[in-house]
Amino acid sequence: MTTSRSGIVVAGCTDADWPLVQRIDETAFGYTGDADEDATDLALLELDRSLLAWCDGEAVGHTTAYTLEMSVPGGQVPVAGVTWVSVLATHRRRGVLTELMRRQTVDIHDRGEPVAALYASEPAIYGRFGFGLASRRLSLSVEHGYQQLHGPTDPALTSRFVTPSQARADIEHVYAATRAVRAGMPARPQPWWERTVNDPKGRREGASELRAVVVSDQAGRARAYALFASRSDWADGTVRGEIRVREHGYLDVAAAHALWQLLLNVDLVGKVTHPNVAVDDVLLQLLDNPRRARPLLSDSVYTRLVDLPAALAARTYDVEFHGVVDVADDLAPWNAGRWELALTPDGGQCRRTDKDPDLAVDVRCLGAGYLGATSLVTLAAAGQVEQATPGSVAALSRALAHEPVAHCPFVF
Repeated sequence: MTTSRSGIVVAGCTDADWPLVQRIDETAFGYTGDADEDATDLALLELDRSLLAWCDGEAVGHTTAYTLEMSVPGGQVPVAGVTWVSVLATHRRRGVLTELMRRQTVDIHDRGEPVAALYASEPAIYGRFGFGLASRRLSLSVEHGYQQLHGPTDPALTSRFVTPSQARADIEHVYAATRAVRAGMPARPQPWWERTVNDPKGRREGASELRAVVVSDQAGRARAYALFASRSDWADGTVRGEIRVREHGYLDVAAAHALWQLLLNVDLVGKVTHPNVAVDDVLLQLLDNPRRARPLLSDSVYTRLVDLPAALAARTYDVEFHGVVDVADDLAPWNAGRWELALTPDGGQCRRTDKDPDLAVDVRCLGAGYLGATSLVTLAAAGQVEQATPGSVAALSRALAHEPVAHCPFVF
């Protein structure tokens, strides 16, 4: 239990606190939960990682985290997936969230998790707690019947519609292979796979049950998949139905070509939509007119380096960097100060130093660049990184960069 100078008390949760957690979250986010529909999501909630904020004897705020492992360039790292963050409107701007984040950051550090990550309900909130925008996503809306796809094809590939449960092994295979090369993707233990195909009727918004399509080679090995639902709609005798893709994956461009060729040409469908596509997805290259996909860029995962040396050691670097970085971190003072970095293809090392810094950076910017998708040069151009040694920002930015671009295919 911790108590701030403003009288806010932050304490861990027990099973008996669940009604309080539920009330705070429902009130803050403006919904009413359904026990049957929410069972799969609730099964993931780790109450032993949850924190409640109390003010004058009333529970007014909550946060928790999922225990995850996320792919990073060249490896994997334990990650605290921060979630269920909420503060009652009656207690906003009183330091409640700050105290929750302060205590949670200490708890994450004590658990030995070098990195925290989250999806932000409001992006403006989390920068002051050290979270930087580490990946972005596209939402697409492609008109039906758009057959002008250009790229390699494989006539031996076959596609089949199946139930999500029937596709489970194929999806796991493609997902695991993708995680091996693309940063930002959490591992999915059994409960998370159940969440992936969770399909409560109350959340369908007029669409069909969740379905799957799998693209396989001659040996029956899956090379692409998509989870989707359909919504039928007619107006004045014109079809305006929709295929809503929840998630997709592919191992090569020919499989991606086969997948999108099928989805974009299903009968009785007016458009295909997808809310979470990697910014470097090959679909935009396969389309001879990517404008037809109506791509809309938005933010995705925010990351925070909780243990700077451990986080940098967990990934590899295509380009070497050697230099001194002065790090600012008000929430995690153990990260603050000057660090001598040695980043190489074998990993990263950093140690305390009294040497003059080559650049100065807030931990938020390091979190933004950690998965390799956000350029420190861009952040410096926005006045968020200070350079003392000419070329040092560009050198560190090149070391952190990684392709393919980081992407998380689901919200946690």
